Amino acid sequence: MVSSKSVRAVALVLALGGILSACSVVDFLEKCRSSDCAGDAKIQAAVEAQVAAHPNLRPDYLYIQTIDHVVYLNGLVDTEFERRQLVSLAEKVPGVEQVIDKLGIMDNSER
Repeated sequence: MVSSKSVRAVALVLALGGILSACSVVDFLEKCRSSDCAGDAKIQAAVEAQVAAHPNLRPDYLYIQTIDHVVYLNGLVDTEFERRQLVSLAEKVPGVEQVIDKLGIMDNSER
């Protein structure tokens, strides 16, 4: 059972992070009390495994989050090709309904 304090903390983090609107946070937390969260965890693990299985992908920073079968990709990559590859890998994972690409491309001239 999830405590109300935990629910409030998660809602605050999600809302402050700008990932979800306040209404969506409530919807997400209600779904998390059902079996949907287990599905999201499986999807997230599968996406992370796909990325790990491709040693040519070395994002400088990558944060993957799955909420209600939607995969959010945040971070920095070196090239447009790498960005497209990450999105494509996530889209191919069973159960993924949508991929939200918030990946930026590093300015390699600063390295």
